[in-house]
Amino acid sequence: QSNKRNTHYFLAYKDNEIVLSNKTMEFGKFYNVNGRSVGNCLRGKSKSAGGWMFKNITKEEFEVLLKEDGSVTTKVVI
Repeated sequence: QSNKRNTHYFLAYKDNEIVLSNKTMEFGKFYNVNGRSVGNCLRGKSKSAGGWMFKNITKEEFEVLLKEDGSVTTKVVI
């Protein structure tokens, strides 16, 4: 059980940009941020990573935000 993966659904905020994602490592690669640092933020061990702030959301909230146009400034699902 120690090697199980949890999917994190999250919003990332930086300046005027909001990103919706469910992949910490891919988000990190795309935005040049350490993916482990993103995971640490989502687990509450850090406040920010690479200038980005993160907020955990539920899978249901994630799916609703995907369907709504204009609900976030930038939608990137990686």
